[in-house]
Amino acid sequence: MSDQIKGNVINTIILSGDLAEIEVRKGNEKKSNAPYVSIKGVVKVGDSKAQMVRFEKYQAAYRVKDGVKREYPAYDKLLEFAENAVSLASAKEGQEVTKVRITGSYKDAPYVGRDGQLKQATKIEASFFNDFKGNTEAIADVEGYVNSVVRETKAVDGEAEETGRLKVTIITFDFFKNAIPVTFIVEEG
Repeated sequence: MSDQIKGNVINTIILSGDLAEIEVRKGNEKKSNAPYVSIKGVVKVGDSKAQMVRFEKYQAAYRVKDGVKREYPAYDKLLEFAENAVSLASAKEGQEVTKVRITGSYKDAPYVGRDGQLKQATKIEASFFNDFKGNTEAIADVEGYVNSVVRETKAVDGEAEETGRLKVTIITFDFFKNAIPVTFIVEEG
């Protein structure tokens, strides 16, 4: 007998911060020939490197199903954003960096590292995406099962030194109810 998740599990992320990196791809879908825009990037939510979060968003201009063409208004907005966004990586001196707010959910994103080993990672799959003016923030409303809680350490002169924070890994579920691990760094206490 296997465990099965019944009902919906909360996995909602809202990030707002500076656009640190952006990679834009445009083209046409093979099947429908509809134009699309694909954005992969990084949002810098705070001051440290640990507060950089990867995201992705894909949007086609339309979809044809049963001979009926359904247009997606989000395509034009996302395309305009992609063409005008200024990231920290590409900003020229004095140029204002684009701030983005992303609403989405965690998604499993394993990859093979330079050492040839499979690495576990997660990213944000964006469902809503827009630019904004205001303060940066990160809100995670995620349900799951606690998998592990360990003290976070960093290397100092080749020795592991505790940071005073905890590394909490939970098992949550994506839209398709696939179990995925998500790790958070939290203040102790």
